[in-house]
Amino acid sequence: MIRDFSTAIPERVTARLGSWEEIVEVDVSLIPAGVHLQILSLMGDRSAGDKISYDTLLTIAAAVCAPQHPQVGKEWMQNNCTLPSVDAFCALVFERLAATAWKGTRTDKDDTTKNG
Repeated sequence: MIRDFSTAIPERVTARLGSWEEIVEVDVSLIPAGVHLQILSLMGDRSAGDKISYDTLLTIAAAVCAPQHPQVGKEWMQNNCTLPSVDAFCALVFERLAATAWKGTRTDKDDTTKNG
């Protein structure tokens, strides 16, 4: 039996970031688990109304872009993007993460060594 989890990939969503000739296209339909975990760590224990610093937004945006565009880091974002575009990009990222979030009940505290 083969259980194919690759079919859970959602419809492709591409975002364009940058300015003038420094534009990159980033596929945000599937954000790698490592990046997702990094974002969760950066967000910490926030309430829904808590504000996020622009430094954190730049870090999140760079983390999402890095797997496809390793040259895109915080410095690239600062030099090639406006703060409103970074804000809008991160809003899209959060929307995609919420849409594709695993709805399981596992937590880091779960003991995976127990049987049954």
